[in-house]
Amino acid sequence: MKKALFYPAILLMAVSCKKENNTGNPNNPQSGTYTPMTTGSYWVYEYSQTDTAGNTTVTGTDTVKITGDSVINGNVYKVFEGSFLYNCSSCKLFRRDSSGYLISETGRVYFSASDFDTLHIDNSQPSLYTAYYKMLADTSVTVPAGTLNTLDYLGHVYVVNPNSVPNPRITGNFYAYNIGIVKTRSVFIGGTEYLEAKLLSYYIAP
Repeated sequence: MKKALFYPAILLMAVSCKKENNTGNPNNPQSGTYTPMTTGSYWVYEYSQTDTAGNTTVTGTDTVKITGDSVINGNVYKVFEGSFLYNCSSCKLFRRDSSGYLISETGRVYFSASDFDTLHIDNSQPSLYTAYYKMLADTSVTVPAGTLNTLDYLGHVYVVNPNSVPNPRITGNFYAYNIGIVKTRSVFIGGTEYLEAKLLSYYIAP
């Protein structure tokens, strides 16, 4: 079985500095929020896989929900639960805002609504790959939930042994204002196939 790279995918919900304020200006990425972080909010996604011939097959759906808070090393994180592209049956992922950057409990950066210059590097598995990420603004995305203007956490993945598959492999995570992630694309280490998740519906808890 090929190993998929589940880069910030559904699990990586975005949040700006003012994560409790949903009345900001969408033309100013430092105001409002790109993912409300309220407990009880959820997002429903359709998953699909596209093969080397370009044939796309819908493989199922999943719901990602914010189930509460967790304190790790003195910091409060939001808990996201879901299968996350079937990476597990019931995963728990921890995210919080740190001066405008979305980070995990390990300190890894996954998103920013205002920093479009910094290149973020993931070399957590250097024997397999190195990935480079950078924010990209003003990307229009069409998903079942609608056509939306988004910010993309664009990734370029360089596999150590690419075989017949050229480097880089392209990943993307698209965040819509006041909604969160509306689309994500993940790749396989050993092939040209890729996985996508597209937003079907969502609920933002008050």
